[in-house]
Amino acid sequence: MELALDELAKAEGRPPLEVARDIADPLVDKQEYRTRPPTPSGTIPLPMAVRAFSGISDLLAAARRSLDEGATPSFKGRRPAEVTAFLSDVLLDTTAPGSYIMTVRVPLQLSDRNSDDPLGRKVVTRLHQAIDAAHRAATRVVDEGAAIDVFDSTIEYGVTQQLCEGLLELAGPEKNRPFDVRFSWARRLPSELPTQSIGFTAEAIRVIDSGAKRLKEIASSGKATITGKIREMHYAPAPHRVRVQGSLVRGSGGGEEATIWVRLDPEQYERASREHQNPQLTFQFTGHLTRVERRVEMLITREGYVTLERS
Repeated sequence: MELALDELAKAEGRPPLEVARDIADPLVDKQEYRTRPPTPSGTIPLPMAVRAFSGISDLLAAARRSLDEGATPSFKGRRPAEVTAFLSDVLLDTTAPGSYIMTVRVPLQLSDRNSDDPLGRKVVTRLHQAIDAAHRAATRVVDEGAAIDVFDSTIEYGVTQQLCEGLLELAGPEKNRPFDVRFSWARRLPSELPTQSIGFTAEAIRVIDSGAKRLKEIASSGKATITGKIREMHYAPAPHRVRVQGSLVRGSGGGEEATIWVRLDPEQYERASREHQNPQLTFQFTGHLTRVERRVEMLITREGYVTLERS
């Protein structure tokens, strides 16, 4: 067994202890956070390590919280007890050579009576979606010169102010050290998501910092709901928008007559283009208000679009 383990470790280019741990526990989703501190490989300055581990905790907490609270630009209030309990089950593995790699193991608890994915898999899947969405948004800003409001459309995938700030903690005290995150999935519970490494350059990290501020700004406006009629539709250029006239309610306040633009994804826009031709229908959109140039727009998620039929 020892010889077989050594041969397998050589073939995979990994330490025998790591291979043995994976064989013994096939129900673990792993993430490897590879940082690049300005120190010899396998070492990291203590203050940078503390911030990096705190950032990893914040990333997992944001993904776990997103499952309960849905799409939001920023979480409000203290961390719920359910999130703290989940983090208590997450394990830190031994570090690996190559700059400074922190490996996190999320155990999966399978139940014969429940065909749904276990909680750990749901959290890691959400984390993957959010980090990938943040990376794609930052890449668009860096490579294509897109505006920072590209982060508005990432909210639906679990990108929040707290998740962006967690990523920044991996970039060192100056927020300029490249890093990457690699996901791997439990052998006993395959995933359709790829085993891939998502890398953040110094330029992308600066954009993530601006994205965190953008999401904080959106959240500070608070939630709002507008109920009324669609008066105008704007398809190109993206983002798709509709101009809604009706009663606008901000937070727990009373209603006020208003006309605002509401951003829709392509599927929502196609739905609105069909439904707004029916005079018996009234539309209700719920989301966050944000200022774009000199106008106010509403950002909504998939659940923020409701059609009301007049009785």
